[in-house]
Amino acid sequence: LLIFLLISIVIPFLNTQPAFSFWMFTAIPLSALAAAAFLYPDRKWFPIVIHWGLVVLAAVMAYFYITK
Repeated sequence: LLIFLLISIVIPFLNTQPAFSFWMFTAIPLSALAAAAFLYPDRKWFPIVIHWGLVVLAAVMAYFYITK
């Protein structure tokens, strides 16, 4: 899975056409690694910090998108 992630990150940089669809290949292994980061840690404070950090990031990005 990690090898698939590394290869899929390199693919968009090798193509000459700038397209978002080449980054879609990274969504599969990246989502599995993100799910493992939330599910498997022994200390439960780490997933909580990641969760609320992502909530704050989404709120900040939405605020700057609306006010732009």
